[in-house]
Order: sequence, then C-alpha cells, then structure tokens
Amino acid sequence: MPLAAPLASLPAQLAYPFPPPPRTELSPRERAVLEAVGLGDLARAEPRISSAGALSPGELQRLAFARCLLRRPAVDLALLDEPTSAVGVQAACQLFGLLRAARVTYLSVGQDCEHLRRVHDSHLRFSGREGGWEIEELP
Repeated sequence: MPLAAPLASLPAQLAYPFPPPPRTELSPRERAVLEAVGLGDLARAEPRISSAGALSPGELQRLAFARCLLRRPAVDLALLDEPTSAVGVQAACQLFGLLRAARVTYLSVGQDCEHLRRVHDSHLRFSGREGGWEIEELP
C-alpha cells in the first residue's frame, strides 16, 4: 500500500487509507497534530499533495504518525515498520513521545536498535535458531 494517496487533499491524506472526509479544509485538530509531528509548513502550504513523491521519506513517516494520533482513541495499538528510519534521533523521540502522550501502545520493527531502544520499554529479540526469542526490559 502506498504511504500517501495520489492527488488528495490534506484531510484525505490524513484519513488514508479510509474514505476521505467531504471537505478539503483542515480541522483545527488536524492542524494541531500536523504542527506537533513537524508538518506545520505542509498545513500552511499546498492544500493538495500531488503524489507520494511530493513528500520526503521523513515527511511520509511524520504523516503516518499524524494518522495514528488522529485516529485516537480508536487506535489502541500501532504496528510500525521502520517508522523513523528517515528522521533523526531527536525527531524520532518526539514522534514516539506523542504516541506515548496519546496513550497509544506501539510495537515497532527496525534495524537501528540503539535508535529505537531510546523510545521503547522492552526489546524483543528473535534468535533465528529453533524459534528462540528473549525479551529485554529497557531502562
């Protein structure tokens, strides 16, 4: 599934992959969430995103966090695959902090373990041998 809907208004991008709302203007809550995830400039600029290529990988990741936050309280668990691979450590901590503040439980998969260890309570490691695994509680 693409990370953004082609030729869609920002409210439609925030609703994606669900049906878009019947409006093209952002709600105050949507504007606040876009500001919080670092996409305030996007909220003030172009009302349409012409394609997923119009956004950088980091902007697409921030947009995904915005979707999780806007779906709250319906989203109790977010499954995230490399959710912050295109943003820096500081931005990743901020984005995960927003999920924690919204009381969203998240499970993420990633290769940058040191980066992700900063924003998780535990680390599940699979050994690949005989289906082995272990959970490490993080400080």
